[in-house]
Amino acid sequence: MAEAPAGTKGKGLEFLKQKVGPLPLGVWLLGALGTWYYFQRQQGAASTGTAPAGTATDPAGNTGIIDPLTGYVYDSPQDIAALQQQAADQAALSGATSGSAGGGTGDTGTTSGGGATDTSGGSGSGAPAGGPAPAPAPVGAPPVNPKWSYPAPKGLAAYDIAAKGYRIRWTAVRGPGGQVPASYTVATYASSGKQVDQFTTPSTDTAEYGQGGGGLAKGAYHTNVWANGGPQAPPHATVSVTVKG
Repeated sequence: MAEAPAGTKGKGLEFLKQKVGPLPLGVWLLGALGTWYYFQRQQGAASTGTAPAGTATDPAGNTGIIDPLTGYVYDSPQDIAALQQQAADQAALSGATSGSAGGGTGDTGTTSGGGATDTSGGSGSGAPAGGPAPAPAPVGAPPVNPKWSYPAPKGLAAYDIAAKGYRIRWTAVRGPGGQVPASYTVATYASSGKQVDQFTTPSTDTAEYGQGGGGLAKGAYHTNVWANGGPQAPPHATVSVTVKG
């Protein structure tokens, strides 16, 4: 094989040393090759969906550093909205209060049904002071208004009217949550409005023969009946009776 003529060896790349502007041509070519390689890498990363190190894509499609409190990229609209919602939820939780139902018995009542209007101090009153507490609502009963009261007994009627008294009966009542009264108050008044007897009974059927059972004098009477208990004074039912002696 013939050798290259003397003085020509290595001259094939001499053109790279030629200056183009302030730099040799070879430097310009290396710079162009580096730039081309960089953009090829960037395009390859974009086409494969590879995110820069330390970043990720959140459920909304945002790419960046994820906020661990929300699961979205920091300062994205979704991240800001989630933080605001968390603050609102926390404020609502800390400000929540629970109501409590009051208790006790009232001391005034209303007249229902026929019969005379009571004028004495005992007319239409609630359960006597120190009476039994209202019965608790059944387990699982729905919440009720804390200002509820027992309704007036229905079906109040007198029977077995005798010379010294009579018997009365009525339908048992229930509170709005199914509460059962511990007892009923029976109060009887003469036609003048004077109270002649008052007592409590757990039954819905009882006798009225005056104070201590000593008997009632001849004349007209009316008897009020109401349920004891509940946070508000209950209304009463009234029945009028005439004892003929």
